[in-house]
Amino acid sequence: VLLAYALLRELYPRRTARLAVVLLAASPWHLFMAMNLMTHTASLCATLGAALAVARLRRQPGLVPAVVAGICIGIVGLIRPLEGIAVALFLGVWSLGARGRWFRFAPSAVMTVTTALTSALVFPYNTALMGSPNKFPVMAYTDAMFGPGTNALGFGPNRGLGWGGLDPRPGHDALDVLINANFNLFQLNIELLGWASGSLVLLLLLLPLRAKLHRADWGMLAAVGMIVGLHSFYYFSGGPDFGARYWYLTIVPLVVLAARGLEELESRAATGRSLEAVSVQAAVTTLALVALMLFVPWRATDKYFRYRGMRPDLRAVAASPDMAGSILLIRGRWHPDYSSAATYNPVDLTGPEPIFAWDRGAQVRQALVAAYPGRRFFVVLGPSVTQGEFSITAGPMTAEELLARADTVPPPP
Repeated sequence: VLLAYALLRELYPRRTARLAVVLLAASPWHLFMAMNLMTHTASLCATLGAALAVARLRRQPGLVPAVVAGICIGIVGLIRPLEGIAVALFLGVWSLGARGRWFRFAPSAVMTVTTALTSALVFPYNTALMGSPNKFPVMAYTDAMFGPGTNALGFGPNRGLGWGGLDPRPGHDALDVLINANFNLFQLNIELLGWASGSLVLLLLLLPLRAKLHRADWGMLAAVGMIVGLHSFYYFSGGPDFGARYWYLTIVPLVVLAARGLEELESRAATGRSLEAVSVQAAVTTLALVALMLFVPWRATDKYFRYRGMRPDLRAVAASPDMAGSILLIRGRWHPDYSSAATYNPVDLTGPEPIFAWDRGAQVRQALVAAYPGRRFFVVLGPSVTQGEFSITAGPMTAEELLARADTVPPPP
């Protein structure tokens, strides 16, 4: 929020910047993206840092803002490579307005070199994990699990990981671009501000008034177009869970354009502090407060309660000191039974915390006993088996007692 305000003060009057950051701070999309532990908020933070540095660079060219901008752009590329490309292209063009002390393009050149050096940190990372500087772990994983090129950019019949509920058509083509854009626009209109009128209503009021758009407004629209356009080459929309998350770098341009729409609405209603202008402000304030009091609590507590059968029953088991050193074998489906349990697995599977494993039969049990010979074992029936809550039906058992059990495990559905 502070970075957004500092950036917008470089581009807009104080009141416009304040309106925009109030909308940003009250945005349900912003709130929920900031708590989801995904990479989008870090990417946005680095992007705003880069944009602020370029704005200062244009106002007063120097070595420090050029280097800071390059480092921040490189960090975006390390976090989310496609967003790094978008930010580098957009801010690279914008930086051309800064005049260097030695030659015309000195600031842009310094920024470009710094960006390249920072981005190059990905090569030793790839080498350490994959043995090759050009082999990215996520691409190696998807190529091995789903087929070569399934997670690559571009178009083709092999794009996609087979997520039928999230990716409606196999492959990626122009129709998929339209479907993903429609899906993301729908999500954006709901989650950006959470308003009952639709979140894009102020933006839609501003765009028809093209003659009143400022130069900075066109820049914000161009930034939105860059993010949306580049992500059109990717097969996946980002899913339903956190709005149009692949478009998240558009949030600051969108809230500032919404603020500009509010100002245009005020100016058309009346001038100064008249009753009409105050009524516009009151309506916007009411919409924002209702979103915070009604939409945000529903979105936080009810929308995903037992979502697609997922249950939190085993959270207390995972946190209990009495269960330290235990292996819990989950019987039932991969989803939601084992998926509900696996979320509580520790990152370090050699630590003392309880571990949840999918009980797929004798081979799995033998492998677990070989890996954890001194642990206690429990058998847990999942919701698809009990038709209710998780239930611990056997244990604690030693490794020998587990292998000696006569019960057979039916093949999971």
